[in-house]
Amino acid sequence: MPEPLSSEGYAASGGRVCPFCGEAGRFLTRGPLRAQGAAVVQRIACLACLARWRAVYELTGYEAEEEPGAGR
Repeated sequence: MPEPLSSEGYAASGGRVCPFCGEAGRFLTRGPLRAQGAAVVQRIACLACLARWRAVYELTGYEAEEEPGAGR
């Protein structure tokens, strides 16, 4: 089995691969998103190697979709 990805390596992959065995796509099952403070957490499991982990998504800012008073 390859060396596990670091947390930074996993983030750089976009969370698309198992950080333990490198499998992707249909081998990953994802649970619901859950708010945890200023972050959102998602449990993920790899069906190829049976590893389980939590992906952590952090708030980095916002993008306005419509500013107040727009279109009036």
